Amino acid sequence: VVDSVRDRLYCGGFNSTGSRFLTAGQRGEIMLYDTIDWTRTAFLPVRDVSWTVTDAKFTPDDKNVMYSTINSNVRMVSTNYDEDEKEYVFPLARPTRGRGDGHSIRMNRFGRFGVWCIDINASGTEFVAGTSQSSVVLMDMETRVPMCHVVGHHDDVNAISFVDGPLHTNVFVSGSDDSLIKLWDRRVLSESNPKPQGVFPGHTDGITHISSRDDGYYFISNSKDQTTKLWDIRKCFSSDDFDELAPVRRPYSWDYRYQAYPGSNHIPVEHPNDKSVMTYRGHMVVETLIRCYFSPLHSTAQKYIYTGSADGRVYVYDSISGDLVEIFAMKPNGLTRDVRWHPFEPTIVSPDFYGKLCVWQRQDEDE
Repeated sequence: VVDSVRDRLYCGGFNSTGSRFLTAGQRGEIMLYDTIDWTRTAFLPVRDVSWTVTDAKFTPDDKNVMYSTINSNVRMVSTNYDEDEKEYVFPLARPTRGRGDGHSIRMNRFGRFGVWCIDINASGTEFVAGTSQSSVVLMDMETRVPMCHVVGHHDDVNAISFVDGPLHTNVFVSGSDDSLIKLWDRRVLSESNPKPQGVFPGHTDGITHISSRDDGYYFISNSKDQTTKLWDIRKCFSSDDFDELAPVRRPYSWDYRYQAYPGSNHIPVEHPNDKSVMTYRGHMVVETLIRCYFSPLHSTAQKYIYTGSADGRVYVYDSISGDLVEIFAMKPNGLTRDVRWHPFEPTIVSPDFYGKLCVWQRQDEDE
């Protein structure tokens, strides 16, 4: 444990070189760490926390941190805020025509517009966001004006990620509490006709996170059905073909925020139209939007998939065999929502709900 605070930590992330690490959560600030000695090097202000920061990440040039809260504004703050005091606001909420709600803004259960997830294109000129309005938003970062609001789901959009390779330019997927993942192309987004380029059924409960392999083909998702799934963007239903399928009911009625999963993690509930390539199970996805990722290309050739877990552990799976190959646990275990693998070093970092920042490093046998 390299640091500890009194508040829950919801998000973590390395910059592109791995020299800095950020943590964000219920505090009114984002903390930056030097990863050589894990000392705090900066405190970035967070506005309108509204319970917690829901997502936070470095911009591609590492000069800023972008973050979202349960609020209609996505914000960006300079990593050198102490010197330049630069902050930027991107307002997402505006009246939109949705399914049956006219021009009204539909609020989430907290009584306000919420942004659950963000992803930035490689050039740092646009970002996409998933909202409590069942919508995905494409934002022009230079004009700070939304380019498109697409009400493409039937429930909160909890997960979003570009999937068109390292360029991160046009193609992205969104995952929702409606249990579906949808494929979009920003070049043909339409508010009046919110039709995705593809649909990925397979999960039997809400999606909590999506992460791309950055090869233009594969991505993974975490779900409240207690599984992580691997997907190939070439293997999906077209929107028209999906609409012809019989509706699939969720197997359980429950609230993951405060109830245990009703099913058994060892007896999978199969989806009749599952398009996933592989399924990984063993970790727990309850209480919050647990995240999953591919291991780094440089040090592991992306051989592994790793995820946080509600039992406070970090689970590592073999991406090919699906086998659980490692579990990292620290006692006492606080819920681990986010976990990150250093882009170049054998180091895994997990911020948790007890406020602990845990660093796991491979040591030589003689140490």
